[in-house]
Amino acid sequence: MRTLYRTHFELSPKEGQPLDFASLREKITQWAQTRPKISNAPSVDVLSSDLPRSEVGENCFFETRSYDGDHGQAWGIRTSMPDEEPDISWVTETTLHRTPENSLWFSCTLLVGRQGETLSPVFRPPNNPGIVRAILDAAPGRGILPLGSKPIPCSSKDQVIDLLLRLLTSPSRRHPVVFVASDREGKTLIDVRKLAEQLAGLAYVIVAENDQVSLKLNEHLSDKHNCFNSGVRLYWPGFTTKCNPLAHPLWTRPKISQLNAKHPASLGFTILNRIASVSSFITSSTLVSWQKIMEWQRAEAIRKAKDNNQQDEMLELFEADNADLKAQIDQLREELSERAKEVNRFKSQADNYRAALESGGSETANRTLAENIGSVSEALDILAKEHPETLVLAWNSKSEAETSPYEDAPSVLEALRWVATTYHAARSGACPCPDLGLSLREQVEGWTFEPHQKKGTMSHPKHKAWYHTTHEGKTFTLPAHLKCGSTKDARHCIRIAFNWDAESQKVILGYLGQHQENSSS
Repeated sequence: MRTLYRTHFELSPKEGQPLDFASLREKITQWAQTRPKISNAPSVDVLSSDLPRSEVGENCFFETRSYDGDHGQAWGIRTSMPDEEPDISWVTETTLHRTPENSLWFSCTLLVGRQGETLSPVFRPPNNPGIVRAILDAAPGRGILPLGSKPIPCSSKDQVIDLLLRLLTSPSRRHPVVFVASDREGKTLIDVRKLAEQLAGLAYVIVAENDQVSLKLNEHLSDKHNCFNSGVRLYWPGFTTKCNPLAHPLWTRPKISQLNAKHPASLGFTILNRIASVSSFITSSTLVSWQKIMEWQRAEAIRKAKDNNQQDEMLELFEADNADLKAQIDQLREELSERAKEVNRFKSQADNYRAALESGGSETANRTLAENIGSVSEALDILAKEHPETLVLAWNSKSEAETSPYEDAPSVLEALRWVATTYHAARSGACPCPDLGLSLREQVEGWTFEPHQKKGTMSHPKHKAWYHTTHEGKTFTLPAHLKCGSTKDARHCIRIAFNWDAESQKVILGYLGQHQENSSS
């Protein structure tokens, strides 16, 4: 299964309310019992100990594990819920761990995967399980500022600014900071309460009370590191006043307005996706996962069987342990594969940016560096505004232009800028290009250009919808296409098909998505 989301933090008591392991465990079990589609949930008492995997509704399952030993006290519940697609399941693993030193930690991991033998990609965006907010409301996360589910107001008072700067630059900070600037009237462009709920457990959401906060921060941060005029900035852990500002994404007022026009929560989903894609790989030594509790349980059982010379029981436990380790290895391999794809994607972007900077930076490259593009849809919006004189966006019914999950949106923009400039100039005769394929490969790493597709496939009635589009009453075939990626995972594979219209002297973009359907599909 694929890890979509993971949060992990130490809890701190509210004033006058000591941390109680049992009450927090009960809060988690009550949340599990009241989830949709649960029809016969066990009692709280049953769930507080060890419950084998049990069906609690149609295709809904609970399983609990508890441990009390040398590593402290731990308990976890694993819930499995069906997706709208019948062979896809959502699994939530929630754990509590009281250490021997008496600190209390909470973790929650969300996974999704396809059951059975169907070989088809699964794309689901991350979301924030409600139990995370419930736990934070009962006991906030420990830190310089409390990690919670509500926005933290920030005034321009010196002591408040000093505390914010201390948080931003602390080398021990574990969670990102999302800073929301305000305008003169103290207004923001987004619903900060909703944003804090979306990012609960993953980030601090800090909201400036007025524009004086940003002005005060400017006494300590450069303009490139600061955030003004209702903008929003994501400060990753490791931030310093001398770091590369491009490493800490900034959404300006125009960008936020553009996202709000699509959906009021678009920015929140964009930031959630960015942070979750990193948090899902947490491997901290303080993280006690569902698997870790099972390991501790089995190690304790093996020790007891060994002390009592119970050879048969030891053999069964060792076999179970090996099976569990194999499952963990398979899961780690899957996550490692995902991590490798992420690393390669970011490396490709970094190499492109480095080349642009080393060469002095073209206007196009510099625009890309500053745009902080979070989705293919955003890239297409920018493209439409930049090149209306050379491009027509006429996506056909099979296209995923608005919904494409492809993750390297900046490279999509760069590839289509190549179509709008180099390819257009070559087709119009303004500037011939002897090798268009080489030109694209040199400009956008990992992308290739093909001028033709099979005529038989494009004209076949079964596949026609994939290879044709219409614009102003005229039908166009789509023989030319750009490609990046070879996997069937839509996050890492994309195809863009188009044609040249000699009459209008424009490029007609007609398809964007994964592999187009053909006789082999």
